[in-house]
Amino acid sequence: MRILLDNCVPRTLAAALLGHEVTHCRAIGLHEFENGKLLKAAEEGGFDVLLTVDRGFQHQQSLAGRSLSLITVQGNGTTVPALMVHVPAILHALADLETNKETGRSIVIAPPTS
Repeated sequence: MRILLDNCVPRTLAAALLGHEVTHCRAIGLHEFENGKLLKAAEEGGFDVLLTVDRGFQHQQSLAGRSLSLITVQGNGTTVPALMVHVPAILHALADLETNKETGRSIVIAPPTS
C-alpha cells in the first residue's frame, strides 16, 4: 500500500512499516498543507492511506466517497519510541484495508484502556 505520513508523524517511522511504500509529506512538498488540502493532495497523489497523529483530523474531514483511508494513532506522544508500540496495530489495520480493498475508512489506533 502507498502510505503518506502526515507532517506530525516522524519520518523515521517509515522504516517500521515494512512491505509498504511510505512517503513523508515533507518529502513531496505537502508539509504546509492543512488537513483538507492534504487529504485531497494525498488522494490525487494515489496514496491509499494517510497516517496521522492529529486527533482532530478524523472529525474535521469526511472520508465518504474518498479513494483513500485515514489511520489516526493516539498514544503517549509523537516520538518514534511512543509510536513504535503501535506499529503492530498499524500493520494489522493496513493488512485489513488491503485485504478488504476498503477505502474511505477512518481507523483510530489507541492504547488499550485499563
